[in-house]
Amino acid sequence: MQREVQTFGGVAWIGVRSWAPHYSGRMTTRGGKKNERKLEELAGLVRMLIGAQATKDDWIEKAFAIQESRWRSMEQQCTQIQQQVSMVKERRLRRQKDERRAQMERQRKTRQQEIEEKLIKEETARRVEEDDIEPEVLWRVEEAKRIMERQLLDELERQRQAGLTIQKAREEEEKARREELVKIHKIKSELERAAAEKLKLEQKRLEEMVQYQRELELQLMEKERKRQEAYEEFLKEKLLVDELVRKTYDED
Repeated sequence: MQREVQTFGGVAWIGVRSWAPHYSGRMTTRGGKKNERKLEELAGLVRMLIGAQATKDDWIEKAFAIQESRWRSMEQQCTQIQQQVSMVKERRLRRQKDERRAQMERQRKTRQQEIEEKLIKEETARRVEEDDIEPEVLWRVEEAKRIMERQLLDELERQRQAGLTIQKAREEEEKARREELVKIHKIKSELERAAAEKLKLEQKRLEEMVQYQRELELQLMEKERKRQEAYEEFLKEKLLVDELVRKTYDED
């Protein structure tokens, strides 16, 4: 008797080509044909299970590829959010620098006007004391002083209005920045929640696939056990047939 060992997806099975050559064509038993049909059915079942396993492996590989693509998309979205936050911070720093420069320029002009006014007052007082200025000249000096005072008051008012405008713009920009940060935080939270849900679903699917694979392996093991039992039964029947044939030859 010759045996042929074949493998299907890692599962080994043994088929029988033929038994003793001198029996070929002389005697065929009903039990032998029955066992051959069983072996063929088992082999077909094994091939079918192996094909199902290959399809399942392809599906698992595709699921992992989809999950990896989703993670890359989420990383890109998080990167974009971080870039937006950085841009908001940079705009805020530039605005603060511009405001400081403008404030320093206003203070410089104010000090310069105060110094000029002080010098004029000191010079006027000195000349009045020395009686070097005529009444008309003194009037003109006083008029010029009043004009400068009005200009100074106007400048102070203008600076106050400008400060109010800047303060209002700053408050509006701060409000817009807070709203933008809230929006970004909301988007980030939604992305994280969606990612957690997707990850949970993917984990559940993977667990189901692993469970399915285990069940499939158990089925294959059970089928292999039954096939082995059938093959052993077949060998027993064959031994009986061989014994009958031997006795028949002995009697002849």
